Amino acid sequence: MKKIILPLLAAVGCGGISTSALAASGNWTSTTGGDWTDTAKWDPAAVPGGNGTAVNLNADFTTGSKTINLNADAIVGTMIFGDSNATGPSALTALTLSGANTLFFNNSGSNATLTWQGAATNKISSAIKLDDNLVVSGVNTTGGFQGAISSNSPGEKTIYINSYSVFSGSISDGTGVVGLNRVASTALFLSGDNTFSGGVNLNSTTAQLSLGHENALGTGTLSIGTGSSVIVNVTSSNAIAKNLSFGGGQLTGSGNLTIEAMTIRATGSIINRLGDTLITGPVYLSENATASRGLRRRQ
Repeated sequence: MKKIILPLLAAVGCGGISTSALAASGNWTSTTGGDWTDTAKWDPAAVPGGNGTAVNLNADFTTGSKTINLNADAIVGTMIFGDSNATGPSALTALTLSGANTLFFNNSGSNATLTWQGAATNKISSAIKLDDNLVVSGVNTTGGFQGAISSNSPGEKTIYINSYSVFSGSISDGTGVVGLNRVASTALFLSGDNTFSGGVNLNSTTAQLSLGHENALGTGTLSIGTGSSVIVNVTSSNAIAKNLSFGGGQLTGSGNLTIEAMTIRATGSIINRLGDTLITGPVYLSENATASRGLRRRQ
């Protein structure tokens, strides 16, 4: 009898990535950098990937900056990122994930997570696409996100920020809507030419917001929650807030902030204090906004 051999179709995850030969979890065990697809670097000895995959890039790296080359698209659900040695001579080894491919965060409908640890200069410079919300936590990092970030599927994707974070790459909506929610009392730095429309929501007791590009806030609303005290420092020549929404918080800082529209969800005294004493740089309102005492309308 002649055997009939049927072709085996590989399972495909988001972004058209074949997941049939990938491990459900992976620990980077090499103390050096290297290619993401090098199975000798992983335990188990297979490249991890797929929806909900747990990836740990937290080996005890040797001294000196290390780079993992994302030489293929990858899907992860949770990721621990950074040197695991908190006390040894290589405790501050900086880790970079770079490469022209894309890192997809997909945790099968639950929040995906990224936990920074180790060096303060850890960074991801590869592009990131979100299929689920992303929760960012762990040690403070001045490296942070240097690649483009966008949504990979319809619906709103929120990046919940629980630690000092830097976003120097561009943030856009992609095929959905992307928003930022700062829930920790630490600094948030935005310096990309951003177009995301989901807004920046600041809900921490005390937070610092640094804006390094005119479009750093995207096209959505800058919302300051009730009881929040926010310091805004504009390090570019100007920053634009498409809409500024107050829920009873306070705003201080320096630099030029152009407010194109304003939604007041608190008492007028908050706005008066904003214009009189809490912003050390000039504040301008476009014609579609309502001026209050201490706020100047653009001439």
